[in-house]
Amino acid sequence: MHVGPLKITRGGAIGRRLIMTSYEPRTPYNVSTPLGEARVIYVFDYGIDHNPVFLCVLIPSGKFRCVDMMECLAGGNPMWNIPEPVYPAPREF
Repeated sequence: MHVGPLKITRGGAIGRRLIMTSYEPRTPYNVSTPLGEARVIYVFDYGIDHNPVFLCVLIPSGKFRCVDMMECLAGGNPMWNIPEPVYPAPREF
């Protein structure tokens, strides 16, 4: 479901506006994050100045966390001979 665009005024920048797009994936998918395994349930894209941010549910705990897309790894696909990724080192939160 596409929700947006929303106009957001950047703090301190008079008259400059950003376009933010957010959407809910049709099928939530699992990713590996520095916080552990998670399921992506929403995506926020703040424009070209920022990486997209995933709203994730951490699988073991059920906590909601926002994670930068560049910190996430998708799983492998044996059908297409795509190997499992090398997982990032865990970080404390």
